[in-house]
Amino acid sequence: MKKTLLMMAAALTAWSASAQLYVTGDNVEGQPAAWDPANTLVVTSENGEYSFEATGGFKISIAQGTWDDFNGAAYQLAGTWDKGTTTATSTLRQGDGNITTPMSNVKIKYTVKDDMSAITATLPAGYSFGEAPAPDFYLIGNFNNWTLADAACKMTPNGNVYTITVADGITVAAGEGWKINNGSWDLDFGQGEEGMPVAGTLYNLASGGADMTTSVAAGSTITFTYNEGGVSTLLISSNGGGGDTPVDTPAQLYVVGSLATSMWEPATAVLMNKDGNVFTATDIELVGEANFNFLTAQSWDEPRYGGLVDNEDVTFDGDVAMVTIVPGANAIKALPGKYNMTLTFAAGGNTLKLEKAGEIAVVEDLVLTGSFNEWAMNDAAYKMTKDGDIYTITIPSIEADTQFKVKTAEDNWNTSWGAEGPEGDESAPAVAVTLNTPMNAWTGSFNNFLVAETITNATITFVRSNDASVASVLTISGTSAIEAVEAVAAEAPAQYFNLQGIRVLAPQAGQLYIVNRAGKVSKEIAR
Repeated sequence: MKKTLLMMAAALTAWSASAQLYVTGDNVEGQPAAWDPANTLVVTSENGEYSFEATGGFKISIAQGTWDDFNGAAYQLAGTWDKGTTTATSTLRQGDGNITTPMSNVKIKYTVKDDMSAITATLPAGYSFGEAPAPDFYLIGNFNNWTLADAACKMTPNGNVYTITVADGITVAAGEGWKINNGSWDLDFGQGEEGMPVAGTLYNLASGGADMTTSVAAGSTITFTYNEGGVSTLLISSNGGGGDTPVDTPAQLYVVGSLATSMWEPATAVLMNKDGNVFTATDIELVGEANFNFLTAQSWDEPRYGGLVDNEDVTFDGDVAMVTIVPGANAIKALPGKYNMTLTFAAGGNTLKLEKAGEIAVVEDLVLTGSFNEWAMNDAAYKMTKDGDIYTITIPSIEADTQFKVKTAEDNWNTSWGAEGPEGDESAPAVAVTLNTPMNAWTGSFNNFLVAETITNATITFVRSNDASVASVLTISGTSAIEAVEAVAAEAPAQYFNLQGIRVLAPQAGQLYIVNRAGKVSKEIAR
């Protein structure tokens, strides 16, 4: 099981005042409304744990209200699920990402430690990991008298894409409609955006959405793409007109993100090769946060494509991961390494095949960079001493208001570690260090470490994590400016004054004097 030191004082303060957990998602048992931060499932701690049940993805927080309130106190997985036979566990960290289910289409019991350090998922009886059944989906509506699990309306699965050809079509009269469900009302899909589905156009669905009122011509094919925990989609073919369904494919596509050759810079994004509706790129080297998405032009002002959920870790089956791609700026997050990418635009949905193409040689040497050396990228004077995964450096004095980071000893910013703090951009606030107190350090963090007061004889110790989902740890020891002043004062000789306040350089034994010792004044008889 992966473990990480979580230094979240602000969040723990909020938790101690709340003692309740708030949960919202697609199918959270007992929640008043789906994905509503003001109407969540409220869970009270029992025996040091919060317990609830959910099917699919969800979010957890120790505050409810607006999305800002909820996300500001939310927690997400610190890494990936560590799966056993019937249980899966993960550590938690502050963050507003969705928590993905370790097994799709199954109602799972979750327990969360009330210190928000870890989460456990327990499968129902008869299930074990790797054996989750694929769900069945059916058309249902007035046309078949809303008959559940109607065999004549069962869709044909191919992975997460389901199709059915409606030979007689679907005629919708006033006040009627139709939906897609899993043979029961545990999971159903309807309207997910303004307007109704139009033949030949991809349409977003919503779990529990209102009935659809589009009539479907005889011979049309309905394609349903089920994205558990994300946005599922519907496509109706051109009303039985035959031929290929039109696919909206951009003229060109670029890879942009945490690349070895270009760090989120549109002007130097990598142009993909295009062959019809398929785009490819080979040996794309991801570094640092290893996240990316796709541009339709070398500009932030043009349309983009990304994942269903921003910065959600992709899941690999061996060396390959399949990722659903939708319009938008959500980043796709992998691990540092080289990849071949194949992005296919299709009527049933857009899919990225991400295939590992090789490992990146890890740069072992680390350096400090900061305001003290004008943020030099590879300053040999600040190279840290390595002992396994532990790096140290001793500096005679670090001045007050100094900001710094740890980075790899190379002439680029591909890999650097900053403090744990609010996510943001280059304007993110620095986080003050406390002497002898370990702090989390994350690759790609925009938050600098801040030395608020001068520290002398400073030793910085950095414990490097080789897992991007687990924090590295930084600790500073030394003497603060206040401690230094007190030490100097303590070593100063005592000062003697007579009772009239006049200083006496040679006090006489047996006489009463006013004595100043390191700032502490008392009356003493000289000996």
